[in-house]
Amino acid sequence: MFNKRADGKFVKGLDGVTKLGAVIMRSKEGSANYARVQIKTKTLDEFIAKRREEGIEYNYRDIVMGAIARIYTLFPKYNRFIIAGKFFQRNYIDLAMMAHKDLRSGDDETAVKTRLTGYETLGEIKEKFTARLKVALEALNGTDTTSDFLAKLPYWAMRGVVNIMRLADRWGLLSDKFMFEVSPFHCSAFLSDLKSLGLDALYHHVYNFGNCGAFFTMGKEKLVPYVNQQTGEITAEKIIELGVTLDDRVCDGLYNSRVLRTLKRILDNPACLEERVNEKDIHKIKTYKEIKAEKKAAKLKKKLKKKKA
Repeated sequence: MFNKRADGKFVKGLDGVTKLGAVIMRSKEGSANYARVQIKTKTLDEFIAKRREEGIEYNYRDIVMGAIARIYTLFPKYNRFIIAGKFFQRNYIDLAMMAHKDLRSGDDETAVKTRLTGYETLGEIKEKFTARLKVALEALNGTDTTSDFLAKLPYWAMRGVVNIMRLADRWGLLSDKFMFEVSPFHCSAFLSDLKSLGLDALYHHVYNFGNCGAFFTMGKEKLVPYVNQQTGEITAEKIIELGVTLDDRVCDGLYNSRVLRTLKRILDNPACLEERVNEKDIHKIKTYKEIKAEKKAAKLKKKLKKKKA
């Protein structure tokens, strides 16, 4: 209870600035950062076409989902969340999406969540997501039944149940099954495929309820002018854009910039997602004490060099 949760472990050894930031900025909308990632589709199209010849079907959504899962593996600090000003390291990589059972009417929207270890290949991620999507589209899942039940209650009762869930979440009383099967708001990241709706990427809010720390939206393909920095030649390039909304309290700007640059590099070379993660490439999480000790050792080393000189 309090420092114990079913979906993550309490993080110790944080620096004062990080701790204070979570206390000062209490809500996600008050600490949201926004970024836009542009990806040329030429490499994606070539990769998809080549795999199709081999009998393997991929689309943009599969590749983007695989890339998001990969950055959460390579940068474990990215998979943290904040509850009541306390930091927790998530046990899994849970990716969520909303899916429509009927695109023509827009009705019957349901949540689809996929749980990953982070070591899956692109094919394995697609297989897991497709299985979860099939179940969600064919029958009511935990999210559907719970939302249908709450919708039948009077407003005051509905609000009371939600407030109880908020308190239970704050005190670490929600079960892992409830957070994975019922609540779409407890996840590493949300992905919205706006391309399938013919819309451009946008910046989606990150829900204050639950512990989702990032929201990615994928827009439709479009042509944009591209300037070759060496020749100055202007050409038309087909791209897709990702709109990214991040909880700035979880990671500092430098860490976030590394994550987004890595995301772009992966999407520029989607074939790397068919290989398993190399342990050497994973950024080790260092505690504040370790960082302080490293700085102290570096200063001492510098002083010894000066004395020798």
